[in-house]
Amino acid sequence: MISNEDLKVGISKEKRMRIFRSLVRNLYDFHREEILASIINEYTDWENPRDHPKSIRNGVLNALSDVLYTAPLIETLRSHSADEVRKEANTFMFAFAHETRSWSQEQPNSGIRGSLSGDIVPYIFGYPLAQGDSEERLYSGFNTDDKGISKVMMHYVSNFVKSGDPSKPNPMSKNFPMGDVFHSTAWPQFDQPNREAYLEITDRPRVKNYYRNAQVGFWNNFIPQLHKNGKETEPVGEEHHLLSDHFRKDSYFGKTRHFSSYANLPFPPPPMPPSPPPELTTKPKPSESPTTLQTTTESEKAAAGSFTGKALGGVIFIGCGFLIMNVCLLIAVRREWGKKRRNEKKFQLQYQTYNSNHGGGAEQYNSLNSPEPLLSASHKNSTSMRPAGISPTCPRHGRAALALQNSRLTAAQAPTLEEIQV
Repeated sequence: MISNEDLKVGISKEKRMRIFRSLVRNLYDFHREEILASIINEYTDWENPRDHPKSIRNGVLNALSDVLYTAPLIETLRSHSADEVRKEANTFMFAFAHETRSWSQEQPNSGIRGSLSGDIVPYIFGYPLAQGDSEERLYSGFNTDDKGISKVMMHYVSNFVKSGDPSKPNPMSKNFPMGDVFHSTAWPQFDQPNREAYLEITDRPRVKNYYRNAQVGFWNNFIPQLHKNGKETEPVGEEHHLLSDHFRKDSYFGKTRHFSSYANLPFPPPPMPPSPPPELTTKPKPSESPTTLQTTTESEKAAAGSFTGKALGGVIFIGCGFLIMNVCLLIAVRREWGKKRRNEKKFQLQYQTYNSNHGGGAEQYNSLNSPEPLLSASHKNSTSMRPAGISPTCPRHGRAALALQNSRLTAAQAPTLEEIQV
């Protein structure tokens, strides 16, 4: 959040204002202007009226570390060390204040003393005790005091993992420089009877009480009382909870929470479970016993099952009836078609037999052995004889041909006009 240049030379009042404005807008919803003024008043060095940039930087660092780390940590420790929990779990607190000399020389004029968050990590894992090329290691530049502090931290952590007490079961050894000093320093538990005692781990370890108690009370007690919406009978307008120039982006530092009405609303409740089936919602009457209700339900289920079986049987019976009817119709149509086919073959066979018995072609059976009537040439050429090639046994043209021939024979027997004139 804060650049190395700011850590080295300090922070201006304008940048401090932008940082605190972003902090208030992102963490709080009500009375933001009053909370901002309280934070500035709490972390202003009133003994340095000139507002030196490094003094302002120290105030900003303290405010951010207190609100984001120290106050939640102390609140958690107090809850963990309560009277009803104290008999089952141990609570210990330490403040790592050892300063690595080689790291502080990188910024000799910064004015920052002590350790920052994360400086304890190489000491717990024993980096100062490692041997080898310092350029290949992640952490380097440790002296004799740093090696002793690393042994102390590894001893405390291993004991706490074994027994839940950093001082047991193995006592601190005296065979290294820092061991003698820490061996004579007891580490009490963090609780109210011990006045929230904690161990400050430095070259000269000491047991202290109430770590940054004033600032912890400011964030855990005063700010929550100030951060209230107000009485329900006297509602406060939403504009009262906004900062001055609340919507100006250049008046903040870093990212800020988006302003919207839905941003502060809780998550919607989960959906209701589905309703049970209808048969489970039936409640037994006072006069009915659970056994009677169970028997009634089983009989209803049996009746419903029998009705379903009857309906299914009726559907199957009707379907089989339609199937048999269709098969019978198909057989009748097939028989009728076969009968017609046989008749056609029979007539065709008779025709072939007649034709073979009266050979000579169509000219022989067209005359029927009768003398040609005395007709005019035009009458002879037009309709004197029936068409050639038509058999009397033909199913389609036989009868018509015979009728036509008989009518012509009758007409031929009558005297024509030419015969009367002769």
